[in-house]
Amino acid sequence: MDQRYIITTGFFCGKNWRNTGSQAEANRICAFFDIWLKNTTMFARPVDIITIAAPSDQLPAPELRKGQWLYLQHNLGHAHDLDSMDISPKFCGWSAAYILGAMTAYANNCDYIFKEQDCLAFGPWVDLMYRTLDETGCEMLVGRENVMGMRLEQSLTIIKHSFILEFVKLFLEWPGSDGGKGKYKRPEIKFAEIMDYSMGKIGHLPFGYGRTRPSFGIDTRKPFYLQQITPQELEILRNGKLV
Repeated sequence: MDQRYIITTGFFCGKNWRNTGSQAEANRICAFFDIWLKNTTMFARPVDIITIAAPSDQLPAPELRKGQWLYLQHNLGHAHDLDSMDISPKFCGWSAAYILGAMTAYANNCDYIFKEQDCLAFGPWVDLMYRTLDETGCEMLVGRENVMGMRLEQSLTIIKHSFILEFVKLFLEWPGSDGGKGKYKRPEIKFAEIMDYSMGKIGHLPFGYGRTRPSFGIDTRKPFYLQQITPQELEILRNGKLV
């Protein structure tokens, strides 16, 4: 299968429901982007890397802002930030960035890989994604998840060019806001419901792990990916010369 793809990520550095907005935290987030970029280019050969940046307190150093950067003038917020709003937008910043990236890949006649700003992937993960698409007949792959009742997670996904418009249409029209004081559906729930509706067009990545950590440990001889990496885990990756 031809591997012509664009990798998109979002970028935000500032205070929200999870982050304190401290200078030390801002330095850590920007320093991690250097790791993210090296990790991405070590194992993938995309047509382009596109970063969709929400207004931030601090940005990575100019020499790290490679590929194309799209600087937004407004931050829709994290899905949890929407919960405190009396009138919240339908989509949080993550969803908006995901759809922007998808349409950019479509306009460039490329497949779409989304790799979140706190996600690192190791080994020939792109090759394994494409092999799985070919062997299963799926047109989109998402991660597995068993945290907080979620059936999937989307820190690393791939969509074939032929399926981008169909998925975007479904996601935009799917009922429910990402967050809010009333009834809402988190993006993970919408993805899961669309996966059920897709009649086999959406499948799971053939490797872990996203936010989960296997009890038996991680086999670094096989492709894997991690999100929400702790400082202790990052040190382990450094000691193993994986970053």
